[in-house]
Amino acid sequence: MPAEEQDIARLLQKLKSNQERISGDIRWLLHNQASLDKRLKRVEDSLVFRTLRAVGRFYSERISRPAAGFAEWRTIGGGSFPSPPQTMQPRFTLLTQPADQERIARSVQSYGNFEVIAAPWAEGVERSTGDYVAVVSEHDRVYPGALEHFAAQPPADLIYSDEETLNEEDKPVAPVFKPDWSPVLLRSLNYLGGLTAMRRDLARGHPDLLSAIHAHPGLKAAHIPAILYGSRSRALTPPPITLPSAASGAMVSIIVCTRTAQLLETCLAGIRARTDYSPYELIVVQHLGSSNEGEETDVAQVISAHGAKRVPFPAPFNFSAMNNRGAESAAGSIFLFLNDDVDPLKPDWLRRLTGWLEDPTVGATGAKLTFPDGTLQHSGIAAWMIDGAWHPGRNTPSTLNWPWTQYTREVSAVTGACLAIRAADFRRLGGFDPEFPVNFNDVDLCFRLRQQGLSVIVDVEAELRHDESRTRAGGTTYEERRLFFRKWSAELERIDPFYTPHLAQNNEDLSLL
Repeated sequence: MPAEEQDIARLLQKLKSNQERISGDIRWLLHNQASLDKRLKRVEDSLVFRTLRAVGRFYSERISRPAAGFAEWRTIGGGSFPSPPQTMQPRFTLLTQPADQERIARSVQSYGNFEVIAAPWAEGVERSTGDYVAVVSEHDRVYPGALEHFAAQPPADLIYSDEETLNEEDKPVAPVFKPDWSPVLLRSLNYLGGLTAMRRDLARGHPDLLSAIHAHPGLKAAHIPAILYGSRSRALTPPPITLPSAASGAMVSIIVCTRTAQLLETCLAGIRARTDYSPYELIVVQHLGSSNEGEETDVAQVISAHGAKRVPFPAPFNFSAMNNRGAESAAGSIFLFLNDDVDPLKPDWLRRLTGWLEDPTVGATGAKLTFPDGTLQHSGIAAWMIDGAWHPGRNTPSTLNWPWTQYTREVSAVTGACLAIRAADFRRLGGFDPEFPVNFNDVDLCFRLRQQGLSVIVDVEAELRHDESRTRAGGTTYEERRLFFRKWSAELERIDPFYTPHLAQNNEDLSLL
């Protein structure tokens, strides 16, 4: 074949190969179009939020004089403000300091239906004519468009947004992204921050906003994941949390799966030495089938030495089935599932985890787990991350972008390495799903609890050390991910209510998108 024909033949072959590859890419894109559209929408929403924040900051920093017609505005609380049209609803009352009245009024004047009153909370609420009342602290900034965002929310008793901290020159220092409504986190500290609007009828008769919120535990809250407020005075100062006391005589069954004597000895010895709660029983599910018969004998001896109940499991490794087998032998009204590579650090760990379960609205509790070097391993699981669910902040030295990992709060799920649940709830749900032999079994159980209207709480004061994955390899398999996404696709398509769309979902380091 002449050289030119050979060149043409090679070119045609290359074109055919490229055509097949492109056709395959097109088929993949068509097959995944719905998922890609949803991911693109998340990116678009994030860009819109950032653009709104930038535009808001631009205008709030440059408005330096009243708009036309300022002289016709009526006087409220010593300052002059516009008489807003009554056609727009709802109406917002902003409580602030006298020196900040005019500046705040100018920043929100595009909304129209508002008033700004210079008065403390109780007095301002009584003088208010608004549907909602919010406090704007001294020198803080409400960004243009904020009230429009608030008004666009579905009917709610409480509305709040993300914000950012400002320095003394009103320059942004750091974002403060917030989870959706989290009353347990609010007991840890006032995470709501600035520009939190509450229905005036619920706010009346209370000395401050937090008192009014705590007086209405069943209120409906709306969170806007957009930065609509700048604060100079943001401070996270958590008060101590008063826990419900665990009922006297409530037996806790601590269920541990193992096949390694050394890990089990450390775990059980730690429980015996650093647990101030009683009564509890120890149930050890021993995974048999090891080629090392001596190791199996050693495990049995450790179990006996600590007075634990031994439950043999001769089948292939299945974390869900092993724990279910242990639960069948348990006498407690509360089950505490614990990995054999976990060691308590504080003696009140079990008391705290079981205390939460005295609240009938709480379905499961988990602990703060740290690696041997002290870095964070677990402070709650977020759905909609990486393979579907993972640990925000794991092995991350800084939590500036998401400080809530340091506080007790509601989460979507907690790890099965340390998970407490009422025995009745566990049995009613059918226990762990054996279809998840290694991964996602804990998340699946927590999702089922939340489907029942029960909350999942991580208590960071219950702290244990976790030498994660010492007895097995980490990572997930394709089959596990396929099954998990098939079962919980609707849950995973939504933004995790206890996380934020502004941080990366492809890693756990709390980095910005």
